[in-house]
Order: sequence, then C-alpha cells, then structure tokens
Amino acid sequence: MDKAKKENLSLPKGFVPPHILAGLDESSSVLVALSGGADSTALLHMTCKCAASYGFRVYAAHLNHSIRGAEADRDESFCNDLCKRLGVTFFSTKIDVPRLARETKKSVETAARDARYGFFEDLMREHSIPLLVTAHNANDNLETMIFNLARGCGADGMCGIPPCRRFGDGMLARPILQMSKREILEYCRVNSLEFVIDSTNTDTDYTRNKIRAEIIPVLEQINPEVTRSASRLSASLRSDSLCLQSMTDWFLDELGEDCSIEVEKLCGSPDAITNRALISLFSEVSGGGTLEYTHIEDINRLCRAAVPHSSIDLPRKTRARIENGRLYFEKSQEKREKSLGIFNGASRGKQYYFGY
Repeated sequence: MDKAKKENLSLPKGFVPPHILAGLDESSSVLVALSGGADSTALLHMTCKCAASYGFRVYAAHLNHSIRGAEADRDESFCNDLCKRLGVTFFSTKIDVPRLARETKKSVETAARDARYGFFEDLMREHSIPLLVTAHNANDNLETMIFNLARGCGADGMCGIPPCRRFGDGMLARPILQMSKREILEYCRVNSLEFVIDSTNTDTDYTRNKIRAEIIPVLEQINPEVTRSASRLSASLRSDSLCLQSMTDWFLDELGEDCSIEVEKLCGSPDAITNRALISLFSEVSGGGTLEYTHIEDINRLCRAAVPHSSIDLPRKTRARIENGRLYFEKSQEKREKSLGIFNGASRGKQYYFGY
C-alpha cells in the first residue's frame, strides 16, 4: 500500500490489519464475526476502513443463539441494518442453542461457541473466504488467562488468546486483541457507532461474567493497567512457548516408526520439552485428545520405574506402555493398528490454547 493510503487509514494504534496478522495477501477477503456489541461493531467499522485502503472484500456473519428471545432477534436485526449502512454482505442464521446444549450434554457457553464457529467455517468454505476475524480484546485475554489459571493450566494456557491461528481451511485473526475495552468504547463514541448490549453479560452464573464483574475490578484496584500488563505477559509467554515447541520438534525427530520414545531419553531431558512431547504424541494416537497435569505425572512415574510390560490407562481408551526400554502410546487392541505409525511432521509445532 502506498504512503498516501497509509496516511488516510486513521485506525487506532491497537488495530492490526487482519491480513498482516494472518500472513495472507492484502487482497484476501475477510469474514467478520458480528454480534452487534461494542467490540464487534467497532471491529467491523475498522475492518471496512482498512478494506477501503487495501482493497479487500468484507463480509459479516451473525448467529442468533435463540437464548434471549426477542432481544436476540433485535440483535440480528441491528447487525443486518449495520451491514446495509456499511455496504457489507451479511449472513445470519438461527440455532436453538439451549436445545443443542441439552442434546450434546454441553454447557450453553460451549454449545454456543461450537455452533458459532461451525457456522463461520461453513460460510468460509462455501464462499471461499480465507480469513475470519473476531473481536476479542485485551480484557477478553485477561479473562481467559484468569479462567485458565483457575482450571490449573500449564504455560500454554497462560499465553491467553492467540492473535492468529489456523481455522478450518483458512485462518482466524484477532485485529483488536491489543485494545482494551475502554479504548474500544472510546472508538465507538468518537465515530458515533451505536451498538447493542447483551443482557446476559451481567449474569454471573456464567464463569466469564463472574471473572469480568467480580475479579477484574479488584485487580484493577491493585493495578489500573492490569489488562495491558496481562497482554505483555501473554505475548512474552507465547514467544517462550514457540521456542519450546521448536525444541520439542527436534526432540521428536528421533521417534521410532511406531511412535515410541526411549525411556532413558525421556527421563534425562528437561520436563519443559518432554511434557510437550508426551502431549503431542498422545494427541496423535488418541485422535486429538489432551492430557491433564495428573496424567503427565503418571506417565513420568511409569517411565522412572521403567518396569517391563507395565502400563497405565489414559483418556480416550488409550494407554501408555513400557516395553524394551521404550514408552509406547496405544489404543485398545481393536484400534491399535490405526493408531500406530500415524505421527508425522504435519502436526508438529501445534499450539495448545484453551477455549478459543
């Protein structure tokens, strides 16, 4: 983009053009996840201004979760009208999320997230849109870090929300992740942007709302800039995590064809590397499963004891077994043939983030 266009962009400091975050061509079309709230309304407005300079096409998508009755219908109508004013192609659909949650035995929050992202992925595939952008901000990042800390996460969980990640056949980017809620509301005020307010945002039965309403205000009393501090911490930890993942890739280069690792090598290497290797291998053999801290401790105890033929059961009908001085992950006998030998370099370097 030429200098004149850059000067006319006039976007807030915390906004990063989505194609830059995703490493895509500047002409790549973008799908904006639009709820109608202040964050996504501001994001859509910023993305349209960015598109006017870079020349990419903007779409927006809204999922009516059928959770708040007439209020949810109001939000959908607001989003439709907003997109008409901005000249943005708008997609919407309605899904009975409470019913979906009951049928799948998931929380309403999880069912809503799954339905939302499933809808976005279908749209991107159908309309050949390579990039989805969501309105997660610095406050959301802090909430995620606190939520993951409370659940007992590892270092990757404290990395917070990643600025960009693979999503379906394309990419997902978060252009306003470095902006605080206060800055976003100020952007809406300066640009005379109206937005809707979700009445469930104050319902502290939802974990994130409880964190937002009760925990973060206390942290802000200790440090008014706590969201900015958390952003710096997550960025620093993410850099460390990428470095450790690269070292783990080297560690896994010496895997046996049957996905086994020498017990002596595991016991003699740093935990920061071996624990990640165990997580990667288990994910491959189990078909995407994750290991909790207690599982990793159990596997390490199994390796230190190094008793031939010994084994422990793990989630997803998987077990860890010691044989001939090596550690094996394997499925139950009828699935073992499929699970062995499937590890390849395509999935190495995968980052393990929580919730997003």
